[in-house]
Amino acid sequence: MSKSVDDLPCFTIDSLRTEAGEMLLTGHFNRAVSVHTRGSGYLGWHYLYSFGAPYLAATVVSFDSASGRAVYRVSKNHALKKRLQAGADLRWLSAAIRPEAVDAVLDTTHEWKALVFGYHDAFSRKTKQNLSRQAAKSRRSGMKSGHEHCGICMASIVIGDKYYPYSNYLFCANCYEKYLRTHDLSFLFPS
Repeated sequence: MSKSVDDLPCFTIDSLRTEAGEMLLTGHFNRAVSVHTRGSGYLGWHYLYSFGAPYLAATVVSFDSASGRAVYRVSKNHALKKRLQAGADLRWLSAAIRPEAVDAVLDTTHEWKALVFGYHDAFSRKTKQNLSRQAAKSRRSGMKSGHEHCGICMASIVIGDKYYPYSNYLFCANCYEKYLRTHDLSFLFPS
C-alpha cells in the first residue's frame, strides 16, 4: 500500500526555549506509538523533517509514549531555526533514514533520467556530486571499490547498472520503479 508524508508521525511544536546555546523544542506527536516502535525505538536522536527545508538532527531529551509528549534539543545555529515556532509541524524520521531520500521521493518537479553506472562514476565523480565517503576514501587510498549505494535500499550500484541521480544521491532502478516514480514512502514503513 502506498504511503505519503501524511502517514509519517507528526511532531507539533508547542514551545521553544534556548538553554546553554541550544534550542529545546517541546511538543507532541499525533502518533507516538509509531515513534517509539519504529527506527531506533530508544532515547537517542531522530530527524525532524519538513519537505524542501533543512532537516533537524534532534536529540531526545524526554519522550512519553503514552501521551506523545516530547522534548528535543537542537543546535541554536541550525539553518531551520527561522521556521521553528510554536504550532509548526515537523515529520519524524528514524535516525536510520536519509532525509534526502524522502526529499527525492516527494519531489514532483524532478526530471528523472536513467544513467548507466560506469568506471568514471565510481572514481571520477566530482565532490559536489557526492562520492560516498567509502568511495572517496577508496579513491584517495588507491583502492578500487567500483560501486556506490542506493540512497534508499543501500544496494550496491556497480559498473553497468542503471541508476537515477538526484542531488547528491544515486538510486537503483528497483527503488526508482517502486518509490521515486510513484512518490511512495512505503520504504519508511517496514512490514
